[in-house]
Amino acid sequence: MGVGYNWFYFMIKHLVDFSKQQENFLVVAKDDGDKSYFIIRTGEETTDNFFWCKANRPLKLREVVTGYLHSDTYSHLNKMHQLIIQ
Repeated sequence: MGVGYNWFYFMIKHLVDFSKQQENFLVVAKDDGDKSYFIIRTGEETTDNFFWCKANRPLKLREVVTGYLHSDTYSHLNKMHQLIIQ
């Protein structure tokens, strides 16, 4: 982990928006190359139940976390959501 990653992690960690709907997600897979995670939304059934995303803290496989998915202005370019966990 470089200095840039640590700075990014620190900034995202403090940007939790408590007004967003919190949901439960199950961590199914992890990509060690780009530090992304494949998660499945648990609970209600929707058409978009699974995602590749980054997270504001390290996650473990088979861990259930509570948070929300954040899409920034440029998410259409990199197709990567950010999972924000309390």
